[in-house]
Amino acid sequence: MKRISYNKAPFRTFGSSLFRSVIASSSAIPIVYGPYELLAESEVTGSAVTSVDFTGLTLDSDDELILVSDIVNDSGSTSAYSLYVNNDTTATNYYVQSLYSTSTTNTAARSNNSVYATVETSDKLLAETILKLTASSYFTYQSNIIRRYGASDVSLQNIYGTKTATIASITQLTISASVASSIGVGSKFWLYKAGDDIV
Repeated sequence: MKRISYNKAPFRTFGSSLFRSVIASSSAIPIVYGPYELLAESEVTGSAVTSVDFTGLTLDSDDELILVSDIVNDSGSTSAYSLYVNNDTTATNYYVQSLYSTSTTNTAARSNNSVYATVETSDKLLAETILKLTASSYFTYQSNIIRRYGASDVSLQNIYGTKTATIASITQLTISASVASSIGVGSKFWLYKAGDDIV
């Protein structure tokens, strides 16, 4: 398990428009993502892991988050990745509604879990997930995914999730894989929050 603590990065603007910059490092992590500022980031190095935690968060219904996930799966099996809040890793405490488009086929499904992405073996995926604690205190998210499907097609996926019970605030986010060690070396995660001083 890899734990990442809350680390508020400086928010940068340039005049009336957003100044986009990156941290001067080999990984070139963007500290600004549109109108969002970087809270924390994680990169898997050394060996593959099964879960990644963002801890030490203090976020309420006034905050809006984006989680960018660049997941590498070298485990040898297709793996599903769940998004849990506040250390509640009981899958049946969440529901997801999914829309999948591959070639000319569209499929909808509803599941009693918190899966926000799936990566096939020896493949990788980039997902953009909007997270929000609603005014009525429910944790919700929307995950948007585009990935290659077969030799010449792409797969479009939209996954909408919610926790079945209310929470007072978001203090921890956990990304957990269904297959052991399927968050491979080179996987990266960035957590952003809407900036307070957008002009």
